[in-house]
Amino acid sequence: MSGGLFKFGFKRLCDTPTSSENASRGRSSTDCTTETESISPVPGDDDKHEPGNSDSNVAPLSPKKQKVIKKFSERWKDSRPWLVYCGEKNTMYCQWCRDFTTLYSAFRQGTSNFRMSSITKHEVSEPHKKAVGVFKVRQFEGTRTNAPIEQGFINLERGQIKKIERLFRTAYYLAIAERPFSDFPSLCTLQELNEVELGSAYKNDKQAYTFLHFIAEVQREELKSLVDRSVLFSVLIDSATDVAIIDEEILYLRLIEEGRPVTKYFSLQALDRANSEGILKSIDTAFNDELGIENWKERIVGFGADGAAVNFGKNQGVSARLSRDVPSLIGVHCVAHRMELAIKHSLKACQYFKEVEVFLLNIFKFYKNSPLNWTNLQEAGAAANQRVYKMSNVQGTRWIGHHERALDNVTKNYVALVTHLDQISINGQSSDAENKARGFVRLLKSYRFIKSLCVLLDIYRVLSRLSLMFQKNDSSVETVENCLRAAIGNLGDLRDNPGPREMEFNGKITVNGDTITFEGLQCNTAERGRALPRPECDTTVNRDKIEFIDNCMNQLETRFHTFEENGILRNAKVINQRNWPVEDMNGMQQYGHHEVQQLATHFQALLIRQDCDIDAIPLEWRELKLALRETVVNQPQLTYLDFWQRCLRQQPLEFTNVLTLVKIILLIPIHTSECERGFSIMSKIKTDWRSSLSTDRLNELMRIKLLGVPLEEFNPRPPVEMWWTAGRRTRRPYTTPYGPRLDDSD
Repeated sequence: MSGGLFKFGFKRLCDTPTSSENASRGRSSTDCTTETESISPVPGDDDKHEPGNSDSNVAPLSPKKQKVIKKFSERWKDSRPWLVYCGEKNTMYCQWCRDFTTLYSAFRQGTSNFRMSSITKHEVSEPHKKAVGVFKVRQFEGTRTNAPIEQGFINLERGQIKKIERLFRTAYYLAIAERPFSDFPSLCTLQELNEVELGSAYKNDKQAYTFLHFIAEVQREELKSLVDRSVLFSVLIDSATDVAIIDEEILYLRLIEEGRPVTKYFSLQALDRANSEGILKSIDTAFNDELGIENWKERIVGFGADGAAVNFGKNQGVSARLSRDVPSLIGVHCVAHRMELAIKHSLKACQYFKEVEVFLLNIFKFYKNSPLNWTNLQEAGAAANQRVYKMSNVQGTRWIGHHERALDNVTKNYVALVTHLDQISINGQSSDAENKARGFVRLLKSYRFIKSLCVLLDIYRVLSRLSLMFQKNDSSVETVENCLRAAIGNLGDLRDNPGPREMEFNGKITVNGDTITFEGLQCNTAERGRALPRPECDTTVNRDKIEFIDNCMNQLETRFHTFEENGILRNAKVINQRNWPVEDMNGMQQYGHHEVQQLATHFQALLIRQDCDIDAIPLEWRELKLALRETVVNQPQLTYLDFWQRCLRQQPLEFTNVLTLVKIILLIPIHTSECERGFSIMSKIKTDWRSSLSTDRLNELMRIKLLGVPLEEFNPRPPVEMWWTAGRRTRRPYTTPYGPRLDDSD
């Protein structure tokens, strides 16, 4: 009976191995520290034994396999200074890979795979080897002559160093000119034909990317140094789809550089999903991988983006989710995008002006899609002794300046357009072209339509100027209200009085009986098949103008109401020195006292992390105003940013606390126009011919393009030194590349 039980898994108690035998038979415990959890028997198991089995030497069914919980062993750190254990996250990671390389690895992100085998595998991985190479460079910066690899670089012939620098400069040209890597060998050949010595090695497209990688690494180190000096920063983001249909998230940082707020390109990240969670993950990845900053939320001041729901959704938007971790965060909807939305909504309410926009789009397509039409238009302009300007597109995500340019070009091309379209309407290539031309001519010969073009051009010039002011890199909270009030005032003047282009139109109109001519061409006042008197047409155009301007003013007031009503942004205006009552000493001392206290309270956590004394800020504010009063009086021409740049450069110790608050206010983002410009550069680099560019390579190319200096100012020595010392083996610039060899038999 018992023999039958043995084959079903039962064992005699005497057969159970002793603890010493367990130690000898079990797996070695040197790799990790483990804990075991006992598996309690399932209730009722004893009842399942056969009735006649009462043998006391028969054990129950063998227990299930014990669960092993792996732990980090401090012994692993021996001879591995790069290995770090994070007890909070229960992960281990490679500090050198985080600091010195951007290549992906599990140890760079952090892993909980506590095995000796995973550590040894990482030690021989390519990312870790590159990180070790860069670490050696940093380790021997003070004693370069003691490092064999760097000593080899020093001993290298000066002429050979110059050749390598020329190769790096050639690769740098590829990046700033947005050229492909495959151009590198041809450029090297061209220089050699011009008797420029480049050496015999490294003249291929793969080495071109390698050179650009180290150039980008140098710029990344410079950006990291700038972020460390600035300490605080704001994050600006925007999303777009590239030519390879990949959702890309572009990130910029607003920093303090030499006492002045600047916006710098930061990173480009591919999104797994274009939702708020995916965007936050991309921001976190960028800070960890590119700058090695894990606690970036403790240093962030503001967040800027366009008005998409994914960014500013009330509950699950990026700004809302960030604010839960950073209560003092200032989320700002880009003012330039706000303005574009205001103009679009204003235009929808004015039907006739909307028809003008449709005409601008159709006339652009008419000449864009037909080289013959464009050539004939130029000939018509030459016959009229006029320069012909290309039509501008008003469709898509474009700033208001494109609308102004489109209107301006149509008015400049007026005579050539009417002449050419008249010819097509009579003798066109197809009936479709003839019908389109007749429709265009009917509008261009309409008195109301021509005057509406001029009226809209006056309005768009005011709005375009405001848009450009909002897009300036050094714009600040203070500039928004001033520029907005000035633009609304200018629109009010246009509402009540004719603008420059409208007056120019009135001066070019000639009336001879019932005939009205403009630019020597006859126009009509017919509306819906009925001729109207000219004064009635003027009244109609003026009504349209007033309606559109009123809509624009109301939309601007409505959309910027929340911006102006924000208590923090409103209080931030007190640091504008031009608002200080310098003539009244008592008023000067009291000015902004309450606002500064509210600002200090709002940013209290951020200020405390910067070792600031919150209670000392109001006292220092009063003393700082009195100390700067003479500068305000004697140099009234100083702008808001120039004034504080001069003060922050000196960094007086007695005003450290209040100046930290000033820095925070200066870092509040206003617009994300730089992100839009970054996407324009991305579209130029990653074209249909280069659609296979990975996001990592594209990010490096964009960093060089957007953070680099002009070609004539580029210094190749730092990236050359990094490249020389980061290799797994000594570089061999004298090596002849593979290819046909000379026949030495003779």
